[in-house]
Amino acid sequence: MAAYYSQNNPDPSPTSLTFAYPQTMDWNRELLRNEPGMLAEEKLSDVERLKVKIRMFARFIGMKGAETPRWEYERGVEILARRIERRVRLEEETEMRRKVFMGPRAWQA
Repeated sequence: MAAYYSQNNPDPSPTSLTFAYPQTMDWNRELLRNEPGMLAEEKLSDVERLKVKIRMFARFIGMKGAETPRWEYERGVEILARRIERRVRLEEETEMRRKVFMGPRAWQA
């Protein structure tokens, strides 16, 4: 593989593929995000994240049977739906607060 991408050849003229490998695994894609402030129902559990990463690596190195399983698709849709629900709820709450008149002093602040 390294020879194909011209990484082990000391040739002074690199090819277009010389810097194409290694590719990153994209561990920070949306489904794998695991930030401290995120709610538990809006992210994968540690075990689920590990399973996804193992599958991604297996697929990356070309192992057979490393296709994305159905549970991963379903869990991704579930997480996305919960994130959308929370954002919509927050926007509705913000809109309701904006509609309420708090008196003249609130406008001066």
